[in-house]
Order: sequence, then C-alpha cells, then structure tokens
Amino acid sequence: MTIRCSQGHANPDTATFCDECGEPLPASTSASAANLDIDEPTVPSGPAAPQPTDNEAPTQAASHPPATDEAPTVAASAPAPDQAETAAAQSAPAPDQAETAVASSAPAAPPSAPAAPDQAAPAPAPSMPAPAPVAAQPRLLVEGTEATFDLAGKTSVVLGREDIPSNSFPDVDLTPYGAEEGGVSRLHAHLTQSGESWNIEDLDSTNFTFVNRKRIPPKTPTPLNDGDEIRLGRVGLRFKTTA
Repeated sequence: MTIRCSQGHANPDTATFCDECGEPLPASTSASAANLDIDEPTVPSGPAAPQPTDNEAPTQAASHPPATDEAPTVAASAPAPDQAETAAAQSAPAPDQAETAVASSAPAAPPSAPAAPDQAAPAPAPSMPAPAPVAAQPRLLVEGTEATFDLAGKTSVVLGREDIPSNSFPDVDLTPYGAEEGGVSRLHAHLTQSGESWNIEDLDSTNFTFVNRKRIPPKTPTPLNDGDEIRLGRVGLRFKTTA
C-alpha cells in the first residue's frame, strides 16, 4: 500500500515524509470549508441637490434715466474785434524775451550713466561623485520569525541543531526554531562561499534539503541566489544578499 503527498508522489505506507518533496505524510486529512455569505454594506445615497427651474431665474431690472433733449446753454461774450487784437498784442512777449524764457526754463541734460563693468562668467558647479556600490550582505532569515543569521566575513557555515552528547555544534543552530520537531539533522547542510557566489550542500541528512521546493542531491554543491527559499526538513529559511 502506498501513500501519496499533495503533489502526487508515491511513498510507502510507513514513510513519515515524502521522499521527493519532503512533505509530511499524515494518516488522513479531512477538511471542510464553510462558505460564508458576506453581504456588502449598502452605502445610502444622499438626497439629490435641488435643480433650479426656469421660473426661479432671478430677474434683474435695470432702470435708465430718461434722456432729455435739452442741452445746457453756454453763454459767452466775445470781445469786440478791435479790443481783442489790442489785448493780444499787449500780452505777447517780445521775441528775444520769449527765447530767453524758453532757454532758461529748459532743464539741464542729466549726466550720462557710467558703463557697467564686465561681469565674469560664473564658475561651473562641481560634479557630484557617483555613489559607491552597496556591498553584498549575505544572511539567512528564519521564516515565521524575526531571527537573522549574518554570514558576512564567513566562507563556510554548517546548518543543523546542537546536540551536546554527540558533540554536535553547528555554526547555525536551529534548535530554538523547532529544529528537532521539524526533522533537522544535527549536521544537516553546508554553505560555502566562492568569490561572490554561495553554494549549499546537503550533508546526507535524514529529511533532505530543498531549494525553492526542489530536493537537492546529497554531497552536491548547489548554487544559491538572492531570495532563494531553503528548507531543512520542515524548517524554512530565506537566503538574502541585498538590503
């Protein structure tokens, strides 16, 4: 008799985990989901704004004063011809006096403004240096928690769970994060750095190592990229190199 996981992999009925994907194999699974009808709240609509009618348009009456045909009468008395010529001759100044009066009343020309000095061209603004590239920050995040393991400055890191009787002390101890219950071996996987690249290798663990939900073969280095998901048994990790 075989037991199949949710992805259809066949396993013996005595298996606890799927040999292909590492998924736990329960004896039976039953679940029912109740459909809940959720009524969306009805938003009451406000009263419509009243619309003005043609009868309610304000009427403006403009009143203009009536025009009159009567024009004001201006009465002017004109002097006699002989008296007008005599008065004009007496009031006109002599030619020399008129020229002198005009010359004296004319304002003096203002002094010319000094020439503006030559302005030097503004110096160009200094160019800003290009920002320095952000250095890689390799680290492991324990999924479901806020725990972070900094890998900066390290080139070889062993993942597993601490076990004093067997003298097992991995570099990254996952015991506080359910390692024993999650099927993590004492020495489960090995991370190594080569230049800017990182690799992970399964150390022939009991419940296997998965990268992005794919089981990796034991004793075979597998490349890691920023954001890759790592699973040791049922304990999930996230590999990050950027901020």
